[in-house]
Amino acid sequence: MGMPEAFSPIPLLSTALRSLSTMPLAARSLNGTEHAPRTPYSAIANLSLPIALVLAFCGYLALGITIGSGSASASDIRTAVAVDPKDAPSTVSGKPAHPDLRRLDITYNRSGSLRIKVSFYNSIDELDESSGYASWSTFTLGEGDPDTCSILVLGQHHVYSRRGILFHDQADVIGIQGTVKLTRHMSEDGKTVVLTAESHALANLNVECFSYELRERRETSWESSNSRYDEHCDCWYFSRELDSVEDKYFTGYSRPLPNIDEYDAEDTFRTQLSERYGPAWATRRHVSLACWRIDPQSFSCSAYWTADNLKYHVSMVITARTAEVIHDDSRPAIDQGAVNNSGSKSRTRLRTRVRARRCNSLIGVV
Repeated sequence: MGMPEAFSPIPLLSTALRSLSTMPLAARSLNGTEHAPRTPYSAIANLSLPIALVLAFCGYLALGITIGSGSASASDIRTAVAVDPKDAPSTVSGKPAHPDLRRLDITYNRSGSLRIKVSFYNSIDELDESSGYASWSTFTLGEGDPDTCSILVLGQHHVYSRRGILFHDQADVIGIQGTVKLTRHMSEDGKTVVLTAESHALANLNVECFSYELRERRETSWESSNSRYDEHCDCWYFSRELDSVEDKYFTGYSRPLPNIDEYDAEDTFRTQLSERYGPAWATRRHVSLACWRIDPQSFSCSAYWTADNLKYHVSMVITARTAEVIHDDSRPAIDQGAVNNSGSKSRTRLRTRVRARRCNSLIGVV
């Protein structure tokens, strides 16, 4: 709880300091000589108010430091939201065939707490009983990776059952023995499940992404190749995925770019040049191409070539996912053959003129 905005301890501190500075350290007699006060307890009493004000100011500063540190810890709270379209098929009874995921709201605090809110389009109390007889969900929390979401926490929770089966509400933290228990609360309308957990095993994890999968069990015959036996219903079943959210990132986080080497960058650069310039790159001559590293995830590449009497100069920044053109220049190329031909023709004409003048001088023609 913070102080009101209008409150300021500065005037009180000034008053206290002024009182301390003006407090007489010794009493004066009528003849001007100083001597110790006869009532030291009264002097101490007079000092009590300024000292109390100073202590109050120190307490205010301590409170401010506490509030400041509390606001800094807010950066350790990470949130994520995912929305799934409505896709549960209808049945002849008019009731949905199975639970249909609508929305996920996840809050993770690096102090060691987790909250997952799961919302459904329909109530799990109003499902068609001829379809699946039980539903549960699995989820993962992980750290961002160029290829996937590297799992840090793997958990599951109960959703629905009409055969007495109860799925465990729990989570395992990779590298830590034991299981974190989840507290599950179902809303009265049967459309929302809230899961909470608090454990030191969940603290200080670099959670950046998550996945979620809603599954169901459906009865089948024992002859089915992928059937399994469930003792709770004394029946054979198979499981299938209903809804899923894969590798979704928390707010403020995104999948990191993978590292690439010079050969990958050059191959990507050549492919981009072929796609962007087509025949001008296919009929290239006098090619000069090079790539150099900018950082572990990107390269700068440049190419010079000539095609169709045009000279091209193209530069791109290449990453594992993008190719951004930063320079594109084409200009008429100087045709050296034409220059050489025109030069030889001029020299031929000059030699012809010189020979003609020599002949004229020999026969006396001026």
